[in-house]
Amino acid sequence: MPTQKDVASVAGVDQSTVSLALRGDPRISPETRRRVLEAAKKLGYKPFLNADAKRMIARRHGRPVRTNIIAFVRSSRKALLEDAWGWHLLFLAGIESEAYRSDMQLLLVSAEGKVLPPNLRRGEIDGVIFYEEATGRKLAGLDLPKVGIVNPLSPWCVKADDFKAGYSAAEHLIGLGHERIAYVSPKVADRNCLAYIRMEGFRAALSEAGLLREELIVLEGSSTDPSAGEEAYYLLKARGELPTAVVAYNDTMAIGVLWAAVKDGLEVPGDLSIVGMDDLKVASSISPSLTTVRMPLEEIGREAVRMILAQWEDPLREPECRILPVRLVVRESTGPPKGARR
Repeated sequence: MPTQKDVASVAGVDQSTVSLALRGDPRISPETRRRVLEAAKKLGYKPFLNADAKRMIARRHGRPVRTNIIAFVRSSRKALLEDAWGWHLLFLAGIESEAYRSDMQLLLVSAEGKVLPPNLRRGEIDGVIFYEEATGRKLAGLDLPKVGIVNPLSPWCVKADDFKAGYSAAEHLIGLGHERIAYVSPKVADRNCLAYIRMEGFRAALSEAGLLREELIVLEGSSTDPSAGEEAYYLLKARGELPTAVVAYNDTMAIGVLWAAVKDGLEVPGDLSIVGMDDLKVASSISPSLTTVRMPLEEIGREAVRMILAQWEDPLREPECRILPVRLVVRESTGPPKGARR
């Protein structure tokens, strides 16, 4: 079987130039790439077959094997396929774009059931990206590069600054003159979950502003869709006088609060200002458009792929957890409370 060394000899270049030319690297001139391709064709060199041969040899000698495949693993098939609001599709967009840029393929995998899929167990991929903690526990025994995204407890991880997200949302409303601000959240599982971290950022901003009265609505369930936001609104209303502003755990809960308020005859933001988190596409298309904290979901996906590659380049490198910045996006759903000085 001809090798890159043989192609280099026929083309009159070094072996590294052959490798770059075959990958379409822009540093290689069109004329040199043409010579390399002609030499490869003349010799019958098949780069992918050659890569398969290398993998076979590596396996025989017990060495790590690159497959140029990266897996995004979810807890179930339902979790992989259902994403009505486009949240995890943003992660996938980032993962896929960086994988493509790095000449890698993306594989979607369900970790449903007690036994992991065979391709994961046999190590036939270059690494896994996941975000459910339960999935992370299932993957713990795999001798593969792993990166947790969002909030899983993983040595290698990348996530947004969720504390800053909660803080920024509250800070914005305080700056508008609001003093009675509620936070609505799904069930808080533990101190490491997003719901808790965002809530702590919210509380820190209120504390710094001297607003000792805080209203927290923490639902019993884990749902974060609009129906959960509507439920939270009516729980707030049942307490008596509504606050003048609400910070929601995410955009979809914020949309539920907004819908419930409008159906209840309130003006947004005249009677109630609302802030979400994530900045999903729907946040800018509803009316009134939603003020939110933009989470760098695509960049989290891209960074996760880079961290997989970093583990291949240096297996002894110390694990790291990267926290990416967030940004407040002000739209129509927030304004000063009634009677506030402008």
